[in-house]
Amino acid sequence: MDYIKSLFDFTKLPTKILFVFFLITGFIIFSNDKYTKIFAFEKIETYKPLISIVFLISFSILIINFIIYISNLIYQKIRTNKLKKQYLKKINNLDDYEKAILREFYIQGKNSLKMPINDETIAGLLSKKILIYNSQLGNRVMATGFDFPLSINPLIEEKLTNENIDFPEKESKESLEFLKNNRPDWIHRMNWDERLLNEVYHF
Repeated sequence: MDYIKSLFDFTKLPTKILFVFFLITGFIIFSNDKYTKIFAFEKIETYKPLISIVFLISFSILIINFIIYISNLIYQKIRTNKLKKQYLKKINNLDDYEKAILREFYIQGKNSLKMPINDETIAGLLSKKILIYNSQLGNRVMATGFDFPLSINPLIEEKLTNENIDFPEKESKESLEFLKNNRPDWIHRMNWDERLLNEVYHF
């Protein structure tokens, strides 16, 4: 019923339908005598004033929709650039524990990791939008208790460098020792839980 009502309200018609109205009414109004005879438009001469009104209304709404669409694109572009600048400032001011948490994604080579959201630093990274909840619970990563699957915000990830999180560019004995000794406190518990699940459920 709502869809039928929308057919009589030009402002609520989908853009595609408006464009069809615009093309058809425009063709009727501006067609020459040759096409008028081919399509028998002589019979609708009486309705041309009404057809002209439909043409003007559909054209006007299409123009307005186009302006709104362009405005939204510009707004989204400005907003995205602003967010990127804010995020860049955040990743340049990470503390050591925040860096250790973000390094885990690099160490484990995963886009999503299960992390304890009751950890103060992780909660802070979530509030800063550096970490986000992963709605796609793939790779057998499931929420248990306070442990939730988290990912690095894509806008953050595209700006993040090894230098930002003190991740060694080259593998060496010293770099491996650094990574081993500077992992989050809870990572060993998470690894133990994962191994236990694998043994019990044969993951």
